[in-house]
Amino acid sequence: EKDAVVAAVKQEGILLQHASEKLRGTKHVVMEAVSNDGEALRFASEKLRDDKALVVAAVEQNFAALRHASEALRADKELLLKIVKDFWFAAEYVAPPLDTDKGFWMNVLDQDELGWMAWSYAPAVIRAHRGLVRKAVGQDPMAFKFAHEEVKRDVDFVRELAELDWRIVANMAEELRSNREILLVAVRQDLHALIHADMEMRNDVDFLTEVVDINPRSLAEVSQSLRDDSEVVRACVERNGQALAYAGNFKEDRSMLQTAMTAIHGTCTGQLWSTPYTAKALGIEEDESSTPRSHAAYTTRSSQGARTARSGSRVPQNNLGIKMAAWLNKEGAEIRRGMRGTDVSMLGISR
Repeated sequence: EKDAVVAAVKQEGILLQHASEKLRGTKHVVMEAVSNDGEALRFASEKLRDDKALVVAAVEQNFAALRHASEALRADKELLLKIVKDFWFAAEYVAPPLDTDKGFWMNVLDQDELGWMAWSYAPAVIRAHRGLVRKAVGQDPMAFKFAHEEVKRDVDFVRELAELDWRIVANMAEELRSNREILLVAVRQDLHALIHADMEMRNDVDFLTEVVDINPRSLAEVSQSLRDDSEVVRACVERNGQALAYAGNFKEDRSMLQTAMTAIHGTCTGQLWSTPYTAKALGIEEDESSTPRSHAAYTTRSSQGARTARSGSRVPQNNLGIKMAAWLNKEGAEIRRGMRGTDVSMLGISR
């Protein structure tokens, strides 16, 4: 009978369930069965399910076989660290009291860069431990998805983690999606964080202007109704002149252009710049016959005080540039031809 059973379980390990109680308690027979199908451990005798060698063989064939091991082995720290390192998904079957041992889970995280995936199967008390959450998130921000809800609602802790990696905001508690401070921390790292703000926050003009100050492209990420609101757009352009590049039809608005240039470099005394929509706004055509000149300096005045920039670069002097400079200097400042201005390339401007 033994030889027949061995021959059968070598072909299909799960057939161990039909063997006699004596053979299901015979290590050689069970080893042949679990080597073919780890799930056969389920039908081994209680004594053999507490045999470390048999359990390891079964888990190597099928990690889920760990759930059939004795509770004592599933709480064996040394054994489980090895198994979890090789098969992180086996962490689901860690037994008490090991499953709530903070030291064990820290070891799991320390021994493998994918330890956070094993940690995701830990009990709630472990996933609420801030030190372990911080460690797991340090391996991959996706780990925050598995943190306890209590942790996801902790404003100070979420802000701390957001400073390390903005991507954790994707999994913070719903009520924190309107937290201005956390969102700004995230947006400073990547504009994509804006999509995790709730709708009320994304329609908050004060918040929008703060975000535009960080990244002018954020104006392109808001609802069309806000982008069509001249007062909203003006508030953004006043905060960051480069936002004009994302202002849609307002790029052809004379006063909006003036607001943008003022935000970028104050009152200009000789800035030569042009864009296709500038000409349309001013109702003038650019003179293509202009010749380049060079000049050593220009001066701009802003609310923060006077500043001087120097450049020996050659810049084109043309009809549009002169008229534009005159328009921007309504207070009567002297127009200086051939002067070079600050970098306004984000506006699609050529000098």
